[in-house]
Amino acid sequence: MKIKPNAKKYLFSAAAALALIGGTVGIASAHMGMGGGKSSAEFAKAIATRFNLNQPDVETFLTQQQTARMEQMHAQMKTKIEARLTQAVASGKITEQQKQLIITKGAEVEQKIIALAAVTDKTARQAAMKAIQADLNGWATQNNIPTNFIQGAGPLKGFGGFGHAGVKGMKDKAPKTN
Repeated sequence: MKIKPNAKKYLFSAAAALALIGGTVGIASAHMGMGGGKSSAEFAKAIATRFNLNQPDVETFLTQQQTARMEQMHAQMKTKIEARLTQAVASGKITEQQKQLIITKGAEVEQKIIALAAVTDKTARQAAMKAIQADLNGWATQNNIPTNFIQGAGPLKGFGGFGHAGVKGMKDKAPKTN
């Protein structure tokens, strides 16, 4: 099939526009993940203005893309955590029951941390995080779960991957014996 010269220009322009929009979505996702809040709205406004689009539609689209990306990352993280815990069970470092306890507690802690996002007072949020960490340490001791399965580089990081350290914070060690 032969493409006319004018059609080639049109196809090239359309492909370039799609690539630019795709790149913009990627940049927007990264920007929103790092900046959030007002800067995200300003970014959406800039895109809407530049491409003559409806700003609320752009904001909705960017939010949907960010949410989908975060859900995908969360699902991948959860899969890695469960695989790592399964390996720890297979190698005798924890029991199947401890694995299930860690998964259940991880979901509970995750919900508490999500709720903390609404706390605007930094000191109150830090105090709440420390309380969650203290509760988590007590829970781990009570259930004879090695703390390396719930701690990483900082408070709650690496809790079976439920913090920013991901699975890296969960080093395999044998369970404590009392």
